[in-house]
Amino acid sequence: MDKIIGLDLKIKEMAARIKELRLVTGLSVEEMAARTGTSVAEYEECEAGNRNLSVAFLYHCALSFGVDMGDILEGKKTFLMVQALSRASEQEREVLCTTHMRADISDAEKIATIKALYDKLDVRRIAEQQIELRFERALAVLDTLSIAGERTATLVEFARNLMGRKK
Repeated sequence: MDKIIGLDLKIKEMAARIKELRLVTGLSVEEMAARTGTSVAEYEECEAGNRNLSVAFLYHCALSFGVDMGDILEGKKTFLMVQALSRASEQEREVLCTTHMRADISDAEKIATIKALYDKLDVRRIAEQQIELRFERALAVLDTLSIAGERTATLVEFARNLMGRKK
């Protein structure tokens, strides 16, 4: 098995986000190939993480899914969007995927529209559950390290303070 490091790992991560977004939005491989200007075989290679992903390819994917390129590159908002899209009706999916491109409403109205949908779809609760789960997993990993408890106590206290802070 080939060792995946650096750029290869990053491409695999982006490809996985693209596939997840495609599945959640209900777009077919054929539709995405047409939208990205690739053949079906080339698109499948990209989505599998077996090809370098061009900026143009990433841009067309982002447009198709209604997310920013940064969401695909780093997964910043992808979790929230995937959760919303997976719970949304067809009409709500359309709103989620197109609101950011609308020129007829202000940025504040765009934010309010998406926030209202996230609230309706209970995305915040799901995200908070995931944050708590991952936080507890991280603490459990700390407990498995062969480091004296007093050495990790400050880190644990800092992490708990971060978890408890409000914006």
